[in-house]
Amino acid sequence: MQKSAAANIDSLKADLKSKKTEIKKLDKELARLAEKKDEADKKAAIETNKKKSEELVANALANGMTAEDIAELLK
Repeated sequence: MQKSAAANIDSLKADLKSKKTEIKKLDKELARLAEKKDEADKKAAIETNKKKSEELVANALANGMTAEDIAELLK
């Protein structure tokens, strides 16, 4: 009986080690994907701000504002 119990424990230890390795790998992948998402979010925010600025300038020009007034608006 003791041999099979010891073999079972060894098998469970090996399984645990394998699962810990897999968890570590998945944690690294999750961190990489989170960084990628943050970069994409930053780029999207920059693009949104750029479009808003362009719309603001276009509207200001359409309303007869001078370039100096527009520059002040964008600050």
